[in-house]
Amino acid sequence: MTGRMKGAALATLLLWCGTLGVSAADSVAKEQNWVLAAAPFSVTAVSGRNMGTSATLIPSYILDQLSGGLVHRILPDEKQIRLLRELQTQQQAIFLELSAAIKKRDSAIFESSRPRQIKKLIKAEEKKIRDIKARIDGKTLEIRAVFPEYGQDLQVRETWRTRRNAAKVSKIDYGSETVVLWKDDAEILFTQIQNTEGDFLAPVELERALAAEKINALVMGSIRIQDEYAAVQAEVRRYPGGVPVAATIEIGRLDDVETLARRIAYAFLPHIENYEPARITFAFPAGIPETFRINVDDMVFSTIPNARPLSAGFHQVSVEAPGFQPERITADFSSGTAYQIDVVLTENQLRAVSLALKQQTQGLFMIQGISQNIPAESVNLAEGKTLGRFDPDGANQFPGYFVIPPRAASSPHKNWVVDPNTSDISARIEKSRKQMYLAYSLFMTFLPITVIAQGEYVKSLNGSLTGANDMSKANLWKNGMYIAAGTTVALGITWIWQLIRYLRVANEVVPVEAKPLPIAAAIPTEGGTQ
Repeated sequence: MTGRMKGAALATLLLWCGTLGVSAADSVAKEQNWVLAAAPFSVTAVSGRNMGTSATLIPSYILDQLSGGLVHRILPDEKQIRLLRELQTQQQAIFLELSAAIKKRDSAIFESSRPRQIKKLIKAEEKKIRDIKARIDGKTLEIRAVFPEYGQDLQVRETWRTRRNAAKVSKIDYGSETVVLWKDDAEILFTQIQNTEGDFLAPVELERALAAEKINALVMGSIRIQDEYAAVQAEVRRYPGGVPVAATIEIGRLDDVETLARRIAYAFLPHIENYEPARITFAFPAGIPETFRINVDDMVFSTIPNARPLSAGFHQVSVEAPGFQPERITADFSSGTAYQIDVVLTENQLRAVSLALKQQTQGLFMIQGISQNIPAESVNLAEGKTLGRFDPDGANQFPGYFVIPPRAASSPHKNWVVDPNTSDISARIEKSRKQMYLAYSLFMTFLPITVIAQGEYVKSLNGSLTGANDMSKANLWKNGMYIAAGTTVALGITWIWQLIRYLRVANEVVPVEAKPLPIAAAIPTEGGTQ
């Protein structure tokens, strides 16, 4: 074969390989969703109670925070790994064909007793084996055509990388995909990370299980518990490849795992979207109380965040401090840009009051989003009504809501008390509703009986006057009419009473209003009076 013919054949082969590579890349690009899943976290209780439920609650909360229509930008290495895995999967399928063909060739001697027929069968299988081997070699060439550094010596590969990075290249957009949750449900976790014996799957087996479910990324982690606190170590890995995307460690209270999950999701956000984040810092004027609170998209900070990363787009930022009116802004933050927010707070002209419970119970007040002990020494009143919540510590108790009326701002009374309802109001409403409907059903059942008894009484009375029947039948229907009418009236009164009770119980969902204490009275405390 001449050199020109060899060159033409090689060019044709490379063109064919490149065409297959492009078509494989197109199939990857057609994927519209980037599927995110989470596995249950492992839990280690060093001391204190073993909160096994946190193993599923925390990853579910993380997924819920990351389910708000995020967009994942595809990076070059991710696109390459996807394409490489697709080509390798095709090559592995061809290899299985080769294994089956070799077995069939070796078993040809059992398919016939005639030597000539056996030789013919073996020859046919040998041809199939050669064709399959050629396809495996062609797939290898296809991979090398798409990935020039694949299979090269490491030193050669580093030199090639250096040359490529030194060249001036233009920006390429590899597309983006919408981030969706696996099975569209944050509460459904991917549990196939262990085999039937309870051992964790090998990386290859785990990747195969995730590929079967079309999962692109998996959140994993561990929880270490010390008394009422937990240290949560979480990471996101991208598949195929099991490439680490982001990792973080957050520490918080076990009774507020939702805040822990929000902080973890916040750390994962820019890495999942693959956009250079915007960064914000805050500048506070002198005189701001140390108990201020910064809220960035429902993420609460009690200290000034240092160059906090934000994904590009609109975000809501608010700053609150005792004695000052809250400030809120909504702005569009650009990718890769640093912002400084100069906080300007207006001092609250409304005075503060003290607040206590009418019946002393262990718990906390939550007023304007800020937790306060009981009694609350200084509650800053908002304009209009101030809504609050009492969270009791007792087991079988529920949060109770209250409102401080606007008149408290100008009232001479500084001390106020509330008596929030901490019972299970929803259960009481449901019970009262069933009783009311039962009384109504009985009333409507006896009402037609009363009408029928009255009609029969009138009919019997007229019959006795005409001689069709005697007066005893009329008297019998008369007694029945009185009994039915009395029962119907009693059931009607019962139904009205049950309706009133139902409305009163349903009205208990309305927050109770705080009441002022007499000026001479003192707010009770745990140690006595104040």
